[in-house]
Amino acid sequence: MNQAYIGNVVFGKTKIKGLFDKKRIHAPQEEWIIVENMHEPIILRELWDTVQQLMKSRRRENSKGEVQMFVGLVKCSKCGSSLNVNFDKMKSKYTGFSCWVYKNYGKDRCTSHAIGWKTMNQLVLEDIRRNAKAAKLAAPKYKEMLIAAKTEKKRQETEKCKRELKTVDKRIAELDKILNKLYEDLALEKVSEERYQTMSKGYEAEQSGLKERRNKLTEIITRAESVYENIEKFLPIIKKYTDITELNTYILNELIQKIVVYEKTDNPDGSKSQRVDIHYKFIGYVEMEEMFGLPMVMAMAKDVEIDDALIAEAKELAKGLAR
Repeated sequence: MNQAYIGNVVFGKTKIKGLFDKKRIHAPQEEWIIVENMHEPIILRELWDTVQQLMKSRRRENSKGEVQMFVGLVKCSKCGSSLNVNFDKMKSKYTGFSCWVYKNYGKDRCTSHAIGWKTMNQLVLEDIRRNAKAAKLAAPKYKEMLIAAKTEKKRQETEKCKRELKTVDKRIAELDKILNKLYEDLALEKVSEERYQTMSKGYEAEQSGLKERRNKLTEIITRAESVYENIEKFLPIIKKYTDITELNTYILNELIQKIVVYEKTDNPDGSKSQRVDIHYKFIGYVEMEEMFGLPMVMAMAKDVEIDDALIAEAKELAKGLAR
């Protein structure tokens, strides 16, 4: 799809095959030169990203020519690889997911992280509806609590990054002074050329590594501080899906960034449980009970009107959960 739609200009999509063969061939995408925001975009970046995911999904069809809607979204919590989907050709239906690394390399590399198709479908559908209902029934409070939950989780990480960034910037400035002084000493013949080359290489390598770290820290801080903008983008999207009864490829690609599946664990009563984290676009993972407290979740499930008393009760419970 042409990146001009989102304001980008792409160079180097083709290249000459060789020194003596002047035929032009397609260049690998990693060799393209992409200049972003060269002109006003025609469509929103969010729509572009959704369409790109849908186009990728079309390339992975089953024997009936259908695309399984979770393609590329379900990940293993241990190794990070995608979970393979299992398709029963006899019954012509999907049955579940399991870790790709485990299936190919065995238990030495990972474990199955298996989960049923119906279970996955129901979990994701209910979570989307829960968030959508919260956004619709208590829009201001939902936004307020979402901001509080996301900023509190990011605050400590951001403060730590800011402190490290300050240290990194200070050291980069010190290295600039050291290198300048070293160059002056070379010009005044206080140090030999050989000594200068040896010392300067070490300082320059350190400075290069610090600059890379500075860029990474700046990116983390910027991403954390954009939480308000991202929540504003998320709210109108999630509100659309309050009353959905089933999932499809478009809904999943518009809302979901990834779904992380953990291994099953044994409970004291002999039953098993399994953790599944759903990461939404723009806001990441949202723990509903931790954010709202059980009274809020139950009220939303029953379509009960949410008042200040219920909000206060939810906040008190949330504090208790945090301790």
